[in-house]
Amino acid sequence: MTDYTRRGVLAGIGAGIALTAGTTVAGADDHERKQEDVARVVHLSPDAPALDIYVDGELWFEGVEPLTLQQGATPAEPGTYDVAAVPTGEDSENALVETEIDIEPGPCTLAAVGEVCALSGNAFDLVALKGDFGQTKADHARLRAVHASPDTPTIDVRTEAGETIAQGLSFGDAQTAEVPAGETVVAVRAADGKTLARFKLEPEAGHVYSAFAVGYQDPGSAPEAAPDDLGFSLALSEDAAPGEQ
Repeated sequence: MTDYTRRGVLAGIGAGIALTAGTTVAGADDHERKQEDVARVVHLSPDAPALDIYVDGELWFEGVEPLTLQQGATPAEPGTYDVAAVPTGEDSENALVETEIDIEPGPCTLAAVGEVCALSGNAFDLVALKGDFGQTKADHARLRAVHASPDTPTIDVRTEAGETIAQGLSFGDAQTAEVPAGETVVAVRAADGKTLARFKLEPEAGHVYSAFAVGYQDPGSAPEAAPDDLGFSLALSEDAAPGEQ
């Protein structure tokens, strides 16, 4: 049985954004944690409070702080579930969003993205991201790019060596590619080719990562409830290492 509870530490790259790992959900140990039902919630909304996540009315994740990741387990059977994000400690009737989420077999990440105030036009929502923890190519790592920056347009993400990680990536979407292991620089570009930011990564061979684009191109446009100086950054999560796939 694979244990992912030590995974999920997020490291801010570029703008110095502070991200930390959450704790395992209360009650998650009551469910058999197999590889196929490991799940994570990552809180990427700039202005939402700490969240409790309910699945079909049952509390599955408790106290997920802003800009953190918390691990737990999905429902035992794949299917469509009613999922609600509620400010921590409040009744489920006060959900910020309640939506139906398709839970597929295999590891998944539930991402809270967008703004509660929706100033950017990207309203608060929950997005299910399917994971791929299978074996990578030799001397490569797998990198999933997730767009969660509210004021950033559709982006392309490429290494400076020319490998495409994501192309035409819209807010709330994710794309996955394999990249050579070792130090590399990735460039985030707008659709018109303008470079928005560059970040240095050092992926290890055989490892699986998620890179969450967060923050604002213009921190002055952030909602009042967002942290100060929340500039554009990548938040990197090491999802799995060789032998854990």
